[in-house]
Amino acid sequence: MLVNGKNTEITFAVPYEGDMVTCTVLAEALRHLTKNAAHNLTRDQLVSAFLENKPLIRAAAIKELKMGVDEVILTASNF
Repeated sequence: MLVNGKNTEITFAVPYEGDMVTCTVLAEALRHLTKNAAHNLTRDQLVSAFLENKPLIRAAAIKELKMGVDEVILTASNF
């Protein structure tokens, strides 16, 4: 898991069909999942939101991969 320098996204790996696939979840999706209205989440808030919702985030990423997308970028609309 890697938080970018602007605290706008987290990149993470998901096991899929024998490989590890790199996926991204945007901060706005994490705000949506945690119902946090703050415009800018801190790095700690992002990591906490990711860890609290990891099973849901992984499931959404795998769903996207099964649909055949080449690059998984999860937004609030994925949840």
